[in-house]
Amino acid sequence: RASIPKSLQILNVLKHRDLLGIEDVGEAVSTAGIDLGEDFCYHSCFVCPVSREETDADNPPVLLPCSHAISQQAARRMERAPNRSPDGVKCPTCPRTFQLQRNTLTLLV
Repeated sequence: RASIPKSLQILNVLKHRDLLGIEDVGEAVSTAGIDLGEDFCYHSCFVCPVSREETDADNPPVLLPCSHAISQQAARRMERAPNRSPDGVKCPTCPRTFQLQRNTLTLLV
């Protein structure tokens, strides 16, 4: 194992990740025996900036027309808000306003 370059070890683990039960690249790197240190470790879930809840299969993240992401439930609440402007809804992250329609949202799963 020491003679195989680290990048080939990662590729081999990624190639067989279904057999190994590995779901993400970080786990593959760890399985290959490579320590990236704390600077390159990340949490692979998305927390909606509106609802502050972790997204899941029932409430996946969606991409707004301005390229910011929120949960699908938060987008639906914004779409149905009784006090929304005739110009549309405002992105919770940036100043952009747009018409929010379900068929224009991209699921990020």
